[in-house]
Amino acid sequence: LELGGMPGEQTLPELAFLALAEQWAAAVGRKAKEAKVPVECDEIALCCLLLAVEYGEHFGDSALGRARFNAGMAIQHTDFYSEYEAMPWRLAEGGMAGGSKKDRSVMELTWSLRHSDGSVRGWTTKLGWLARRWLDPEEATPILLECVASRLGGVHGSWALAVELYPTLEEFLRVAEAFEPESSPIGDQYSDRVAQLKDYGTVACQALLWKMESECRDRIARTAFGESHMPHKALGR
Repeated sequence: LELGGMPGEQTLPELAFLALAEQWAAAVGRKAKEAKVPVECDEIALCCLLLAVEYGEHFGDSALGRARFNAGMAIQHTDFYSEYEAMPWRLAEGGMAGGSKKDRSVMELTWSLRHSDGSVRGWTTKLGWLARRWLDPEEATPILLECVASRLGGVHGSWALAVELYPTLEEFLRVAEAFEPESSPIGDQYSDRVAQLKDYGTVACQALLWKMESECRDRIARTAFGESHMPHKALGR
């Protein structure tokens, strides 16, 4: 997706961000306050996060204002987990400031990767996947491997994200095999799971997350170019 535009003009990625973010706000605004956020809204928020990760430093005040507005709207119009609905917008706001491993929103995301609620953990794993370039391996890896050791669900997602934080699989495996969980799983649960995940394979573990990212890129492309003007080249950087 080319940036395009002259200095001071809104670029194509920013226009796509604004269009999608406005769709999200309209959908959330239509629902009853106590109702669950539609799945489509989560998909739109993920698209906006991906755009902010890859292009946010080039966005202007309109996109920044929309990210802040949507974060506030998430708090007001969503349920008990409103802070997690607001998280992609806060991350996007951080991305427009250049993105940083020490940004408060990134630190909150990192801490949330160990959430006791499996649905929240699944959501933050998706956010972490799209914002993985901002995660600090030294901070995030112990949290993710602790989940591998002790959680009942989401083990594949935690492992898949942790792998992607390292330049090579070999480097990651050295870290994973040396890791000693703080929790006390029954028997050799952690080492058994590591062996099972190695046998299962990185590609299989990451398949759902790559699929999610691909669907985001497809939706971004359809928003930016329209259904009848899709580029032949895959959207990405």
